[in-house]
Amino acid sequence: MFTASGKQKFMIKNSLIFNFIKDKHVASVAPTSKKNVLKICKRIDFNKDIVIVEYGPGNGVFTKYLLSKISANSKLIVIERNKGLALELLKNKDQRLKVFNDSAQNINQILEKENIEKVDYVISGIPLSFLNYQEREELVKNTYRALKNKGIFIVYQFTKKSKKLIVKYFNNIYSHIRPLNMPPLFVFEAVKISENEY
Repeated sequence: MFTASGKQKFMIKNSLIFNFIKDKHVASVAPTSKKNVLKICKRIDFNKDIVIVEYGPGNGVFTKYLLSKISANSKLIVIERNKGLALELLKNKDQRLKVFNDSAQNINQILEKENIEKVDYVISGIPLSFLNYQEREELVKNTYRALKNKGIFIVYQFTKKSKKLIVKYFNNIYSHIRPLNMPPLFVFEAVKISENEY
């Protein structure tokens, strides 16, 4: 039987801190507050069966909230690049949840594996500034392709620099700031209103 040492227990308990230090793609030490989760997800219609994709779920604060709200026939696909965090998310046995240890840029290949043509919402906490230009471009472009017409790309960031790239693909964007978060969060809600493919 496996018994964790004192050091291992500390690492498991503080996995978000550990992964933040070890992995440059982990956005933050602290999880998003419940209040901010509610505000960021306010545009999601939980009264119908939907498909949601979450990029960079980290320790699963949004994941848990979304699973508590979506219908029995809805689906939640989470894509986590960090293997340790993905393994933690896999401990959730909810049949509506699918966890992929992959890059968000591969969203369309993942949807194909799941026999899903288009999705209703994509939520991203991935810090786009951490990615190189090509990765940022592919992520936003492939997200646009993955969404249904009138689907919404919800992006929360610690900087507003990513808005310029989002505007390149989405021309209907609502933005707001969560000033009480530390650091403040910039939230962009980009609606796909055209079937033009890039």
